[in-house]
Amino acid sequence: MYEAFCRDVGLAEPVWRAMEQAPKDCALFARAKIAVAGRDQESFKTVCQEGMQRYGAVFTLLALAECYPVTKRYYPDPEVRHATLSDIAIWVRHYEQRAGAIGADNVSWLCHHACGSIIRLGRLQYEEAPFPFAVTIFRDREGRFSLSGGEGMDVVLKGGMPCLRLHIPEGEPLDEREVDDSLAWAARWFSRFPIVVCDSWLLDPALSQVLSPDSRIIRFQKRFTLFPVPQHGLPQIYERVFGFGLCEQDVLSFPSATTLQKRVQEALGKGIRFHSWGGFLALRA
Repeated sequence: MYEAFCRDVGLAEPVWRAMEQAPKDCALFARAKIAVAGRDQESFKTVCQEGMQRYGAVFTLLALAECYPVTKRYYPDPEVRHATLSDIAIWVRHYEQRAGAIGADNVSWLCHHACGSIIRLGRLQYEEAPFPFAVTIFRDREGRFSLSGGEGMDVVLKGGMPCLRLHIPEGEPLDEREVDDSLAWAARWFSRFPIVVCDSWLLDPALSQVLSPDSRIIRFQKRFTLFPVPQHGLPQIYERVFGFGLCEQDVLSFPSATTLQKRVQEALGKGIRFHSWGGFLALRA
């Protein structure tokens, strides 16, 4: 079973060998299956956290594999399923780089995959969820969207309303044609949503001070109408560009190997600060 799961999601043989040898907890597995069958992300996350405390981060992979027969039902298209669940391999790789062991500990994210709450369509990922930001998005009589309300404008989105969130998986450049294709696919797949929203370090206007205007990141950013979002913890750009668990001083002393790393360090030295930003764009003209 573990071998089939690993092959489907793109994990190598050493991973399923480690899973086969790891301790099994049938009681926790049963709770995980109930959570996934009910698409209860919080309960699945809680089970994984308990399992990791007892058995280590390999337990998350065991729970994902044990629940896989149910998870597969949420992704009936094999191509979409493989693309979406291949994200698991990214977090296994991150964990191995940090801990030197096989496992995955980012259960706050991976619970989306177990419960079929996120889907990858081409280059980008999408999730139906309540709108989490303290801004309101309006639409005028001509169908244009804006953050500024006024006479004759309708509220399209405000806090707590259902929305379509966009996520950007790592590992590939933001090729414009691939982004266009993904957004067009999302417009068909999620036809009830007129716009898609995103929050990411990639939307930070400060990046215009370290990247050229024709860079893929800046061209991607310009698709969106931007708005600030609350900041929690360290800037996301630190972990995405340099590595997990690094503070600003670690970033400044990091042995840079890429142009982006060097430019971010230079910008920090000049007093520029980075934050994640939010943004929205229309899914159809």
